[in-house]
Amino acid sequence: MGLGAGWGYHSDMPYPAKKPRQDAFLRFVFRHLGHRFPRLAGHLFYHLWFRVRRLEGRQSPQIMARAGFTCEDWPVAGKRVKIYACGQGPVVVLVHGWSGHAGQYQAWVQALLEAGFRVLAFDAPGHGGSSSNHTHLLEIESILRRIQAREGEFHAVVAHSYGGVVAAHALREGLRAGCLLGLAMPADARRLVERTAVSLALPAAALAEFDRLVAARFGSHWWQRISPINNVASLGIPGMLVHDRRDRIVPVAEAERLHRCWPGSRLLLTEGLGHTRLLRSDSVIAQGLAFLCGQKAAEHEQVKNDV
Repeated sequence: MGLGAGWGYHSDMPYPAKKPRQDAFLRFVFRHLGHRFPRLAGHLFYHLWFRVRRLEGRQSPQIMARAGFTCEDWPVAGKRVKIYACGQGPVVVLVHGWSGHAGQYQAWVQALLEAGFRVLAFDAPGHGGSSSNHTHLLEIESILRRIQAREGEFHAVVAHSYGGVVAAHALREGLRAGCLLGLAMPADARRLVERTAVSLALPAAALAEFDRLVAARFGSHWWQRISPINNVASLGIPGMLVHDRRDRIVPVAEAERLHRCWPGSRLLLTEGLGHTRLLRSDSVIAQGLAFLCGQKAAEHEQVKNDV
């Protein structure tokens, strides 16, 4: 994921365009190149999809350091990835979205630490303080697995937008966590591709070439496999979904679909916070923290009963 729908820059869109003219240029290229050279256009779309536009977040290491986090550099697939850790107690891992960074969670950090959690976060390759300019879901998942190998089972994963796609798939594939809190989380990864293709006037033949390249690299039915709508029902863990009714990046209907197919999940709808202001809302943080603490209390009660 890296190429963006034509809505201008946003910190969690694939391939975010900082200026509308960049979207216009891409539409011009794909409209004229795509019909004459669909294979070439498909290859270009594929290249851009996994490319990260690091338009913000370079200060992520400084933000996390000011919050009291230690920082380590881990090698991941030949790239340098920033890993942040602070506190003691049950582990909560924070997963940012596409073109986001760990520092976006700075408003959550103190509340989590004061509640007695150990907080882990990272800048994915191409994001924040980490190196490279491209990445993909499986590479980001590998970071979560390495953190778990060192820290043990997570109490919770808190994930924003595309980070929720990563988290739900990783949990489906064996990552262990007691609960998942998804903020502005998409339900269907394929819809991101289709909306982007339409917004950039990508011809059907070029999109078919893109699909061929993705299938060759990741296997057939890739989008179905990674879409949260096909993963959350089988997780067997409590979940909470937070979504704004006016989110223009991931429509609120996505959260409603996820909630309907995720047994026992909670759905909190907000008004006027959009896609990223959820990460800075005191009300969202308070209610998200109540969910995480409630799950911690339930786990302690279960341990007592088992004894």
